[in-house]
Amino acid sequence: MSNHFVLRNPNAFLRPLEFWPERWETNPELERYLVPFSKGSQACLGPDMAHCWLNLVLATVRRFRWSCTKHPKTIWQRRWVRRAHEHMNPGPVD
Repeated sequence: MSNHFVLRNPNAFLRPLEFWPERWETNPELERYLVPFSKGSQACLGPDMAHCWLNLVLATVRRFRWSCTKHPKTIWQRRWVRRAHEHMNPGPVD
């Protein structure tokens, strides 16, 4: 069943057509009706895809060797800033 119909069901919610976020705080039993990504075989792929992207990004970031510079002002030199914006290259890959 669609979230549109579930969240507007007057049998489940008091005043279903009103914006009333406090309803979730006062009655924790309503949480079972809150399924923004749906459930079961027709569930949205968004949460699983987001977890995959997070794992990919974190794995990519961990491949680089990160270190602090001895001279903090060198990071603001024009050639460093331009290179970072053009190539997004943080350093060598192990």
